[in-house]
Amino acid sequence: MKKIFTLLLSLLLVASFSINANAQKKQKASIKEVTFVTSIDCASCAKKLEALLPYERGVKDLKISVETATVWFKYDETKTTKEKLAQAIIKEGFTAKEVVLEENKESEKK
Repeated sequence: MKKIFTLLLSLLLVASFSINANAQKKQKASIKEVTFVTSIDCASCAKKLEALLPYERGVKDLKISVETATVWFKYDETKTTKEKLAQAIIKEGFTAKEVVLEENKESEKK
């Protein structure tokens, strides 16, 4: 009886570790990045966006550059989309055009 209990406990532990590992893989797979060129041109514009954009649903990280007039997001694609993030920028009175990297263009062609 003790051997059966030990065996079942061992199987349960292995199963729980494998479920946890799969959940972490799925979570990592849903994290995406996107960059938008915007019409921000001063530190005040950047501060306005920095105060509001982190609270958009699904945003994990955010970087705003006045020098390059860009907004970079790391986001959870199960909670938001690139389009919704662009709309959040537009809602604050700025333009938002997605930056498409050359390597992404090449992979889309294949």
